Amino acid sequence: MDLVEKIYDKTILSDLRAERSPEGSKLLCKVKRSKYVVVVPLKTNESIAYLAGAIAGDGNFALTKRKKVKFPRTSIRIYNASKEYLTELNHMFEENFRVGGIIRPKKDENCFELKIDNKVVWLYFNKITCLPLKKENLIVPRAFENKALFKFFVAGLFDTDGFKSQETFGIMLNSRNKKFLERISELAREFYGIEFGKIGVNELHANNKVYGRVTMRLKRAFCELFISTIPLIHDRYAMGLRRIELRVFAV
Repeated sequence: MDLVEKIYDKTILSDLRAERSPEGSKLLCKVKRSKYVVVVPLKTNESIAYLAGAIAGDGNFALTKRKKVKFPRTSIRIYNASKEYLTELNHMFEENFRVGGIIRPKKDENCFELKIDNKVVWLYFNKITCLPLKKENLIVPRAFENKALFKFFVAGLFDTDGFKSQETFGIMLNSRNKKFLERISELAREFYGIEFGKIGVNELHANNKVYGRVTMRLKRAFCELFISTIPLIHDRYAMGLRRIELRVFAV
């Protein structure tokens, strides 16, 4: 199926016009009443895998209906305490899609949010990388189930939603989806020889609600291998930010 046919959703976009870039590696997409020409890569790459992981981690992938307007509002939001880190993510969006977002403090919380409102970018991550609207439905996208790209997806996931404690728990990740974490654990062992411990299930009480929470902890013996193998860029894992070079891989 043509990439434009995969991305174009008539319930979200009024139209989508696309043509190949002169070098043939990208699509140049234009939507009626929009001033932006959005670049859509024909092949996925390391930074797109990383961005998908960051959205799947501490991100928000929203689709909101509007009164008296036929087409819904879409948004991608990624939250982090480091404005510098979100600036780096914004550069990745700009390098891949020629569209960036806005970084601003999140109300009532001690962190920042990066917000991307472009519908073509939203549809790319929904239709091509298969990111779902609900975290309970998260899966590892098939495009990243390979040794070359999976580590970048994991890096985005842990940089946004992972936790590192020097003295107690080590490196860990929380989720609402046990099968998702089991697949992360399975592929990390298969591709890189990295092993996580038994996945635990407990309850989280917040905002007068009870949420199911699943926790996965890295085995201590594999901490050094994890840090050296997974291309983490957040300063909680490494000193300073390391730019991810754009190298193209076929889906």
